Amino acid sequence: MDAMWNLENKNIVNGTEENEVFDRYVREVYGEYFTVSELEPFMRAFGTQYPSTAHSNDYKLELKDVSIEQTEEAGNRYEFIAQIGFQKSGGKEETAKVEGTIFFSTKEEGKIGRFQYSKDESLMESLSR
Repeated sequence: MDAMWNLENKNIVNGTEENEVFDRYVREVYGEYFTVSELEPFMRAFGTQYPSTAHSNDYKLELKDVSIEQTEEAGNRYEFIAQIGFQKSGGKEETAKVEGTIFFSTKEEGKIGRFQYSKDESLMESLSR
């Protein structure tokens, strides 16, 4: 998260904020898993949602468990349920279930073409305290 929040990494180019350090980190860590067309939308809409809120409010996140099942409706659609541990500095750890859907690309084998959360048992609300 430091790469994202460090003001030294941010520049304004043609009226738009850019952060090449964070962008490079995202490409290195997540790039091999996502299609080129989904990586940026994923990071903008979902990829930083929980980590940035946790960071801003002094919480630590930990993936405790995840189950993933292919749906019967579409061979490229998978639904996941993740158990997330979250703990504010000095506080007691709590857990929440986060659910969502992953669509694998039909054009780029093995790459995620769409990722979305559907439920989060108030995790975002808890992290915002």
